Amino acid sequence: MKTRQLPVTLTDDETKLRGQALARTIKAIDETELGRVESNKNFKSELERLEIEKHVLSNTVNNGFEYRDVQVEERPNHEKKVVETFRLDTGDRVDVRAMREDEMQEELFRVVPHPGAMGSGSTNA
Repeated sequence: MKTRQLPVTLTDDETKLRGQALARTIKAIDETELGRVESNKNFKSELERLEIEKHVLSNTVNNGFEYRDVQVEERPNHEKKVVETFRLDTGDRVDVRAMREDEMQEELFRVVPHPGAMGSGSTNA
């Protein structure tokens, strides 16, 4: 099964949790800034890491969604000569792309029953 990073709307509980994580991160930034006298080199790298975390959490809370791995399925549409990608959690189509040449070749080998064909396994011997 394939997965893909796609936006997933946060629940109220998840929004609350991300907000709490943001508050903890901001507090950690403040505490790190106070302790920078001890180790300027460690301070800088830790502060950069925390600033990145703050940015990610802030965007997540403001946007109301975050990117997560979501199971997806690619479905060929031979009539339109495209491959459509659908997320399995909601059924929404998230992508459409032109079929590659090798994907179009499959259409040559599809068996389409003739409307007047007899049942399977029958032979005229």
